[in-house]
Amino acid sequence: MKAFTLIEVLVASFIALLLSGIIYAILALTLNYWKVLDTKNEVQLNALVGINKMREEMTYSSIYSFTENSASFPKAVSFQIPYYQNNFQTDLNGNAQYIYYVIYYLLSKNSSLIRRAVYQPGPVSPLTSAQLINYCDGTGDQKAFYIDDFNINIAPPLVKLTLASKNLYSNKINNMEIYAEIYPKN
Repeated sequence: MKAFTLIEVLVASFIALLLSGIIYAILALTLNYWKVLDTKNEVQLNALVGINKMREEMTYSSIYSFTENSASFPKAVSFQIPYYQNNFQTDLNGNAQYIYYVIYYLLSKNSSLIRRAVYQPGPVSPLTSAQLINYCDGTGDQKAFYIDDFNINIAPPLVKLTLASKNLYSNKINNMEIYAEIYPKN
């Protein structure tokens, strides 16, 4: 009966250990790549959800109802919409009656985009810059996370909106900017 020598067993064990290490390294790199890709997708999806909600509501606003503060934090934009409890509001002549201020704001870099709705019965005029800043007090619904910045450019009949998102993962920064051009209906 022939058996393996100690050197043959050691060489075979070393080769098996080397192959196991290589397979483990490949699997670890692949897993890390998928985690980074998943984080990037999460950041992109999150920013897209935020900008789509803003775009949807801005479409129903009046171009002349916008007030914005994009020079410093809190960065904010407000506009009026003619909806109350999902019902389109009109006056006696059938014209849209703007009774809600919708405010989107960002308190600081890499924070949440917050949406706040303020009901004002009867016809309302656009907010002043001071009123807009006063409404940016941390209350409202979070619509997107990891938002680094947003800018709005109002040039009738067009509103240009930019959302920049940032997320840290494995000491790497994932940046993404999303642009939207909105043409309010009224």
